Amino acid sequence: MTVHDIDPIDLEVLRSRLESIGDQACRAVEHTAVCPSITESKDYSVTILDAGGGLIIGSGEVLYHYGAAIHAVRSTIARHHNSIAEGDVFLSNDPHNGGGLHPQDVMVQQPVFHAGELVAWIAVSAHLMDMGGMVVGSFSPEATECFQEAFRLPPVRLFRQGEEMTDIWDLLRTNVRMAELVEMDMRGLVAGAHFATA
Repeated sequence: MTVHDIDPIDLEVLRSRLESIGDQACRAVEHTAVCPSITESKDYSVTILDAGGGLIIGSGEVLYHYGAAIHAVRSTIARHHNSIAEGDVFLSNDPHNGGGLHPQDVMVQQPVFHAGELVAWIAVSAHLMDMGGMVVGSFSPEATECFQEAFRLPPVRLFRQGEEMTDIWDLLRTNVRMAELVEMDMRGLVAGAHFATA
């Protein structure tokens, strides 16, 4: 089947279904997160991408997160390409190495498999209330280098084949203020990704 063989009605049904999945995943994030930047300001998004990290559809209020999701997923593929498995969930926040637009934008990425083959990615991004650094909230006009801005992570696994990577969660909690609240928001992003892949 080629692109030209797709019936326009079937294409619209598929587009509507993917849009609905993204919208419902957004609601899952909004209902499980606690940070006002997510629940009130709506600074989050859900992006559905193809197996190579190309944009399929985006949902949420922050449209420019979609481009960051492309960068994040492609960075994750480049870093972990030989070991990506069903049940994996990745996190990154380093804007220079697979993260969002700035270190406070955390990008959770989950590969989607069908019949054992990687077919798509779900990327869920949100601005979290703190990611470490020299001030609460991780925004300081006095920062002179990126190390003062926030704790930055390249694409790392939060879950490996469905098993929680407790050492990574411990590392995250140790390097942020309000660790319990930040963790709840991160788990909200994971919930959104899981919802979209279910």
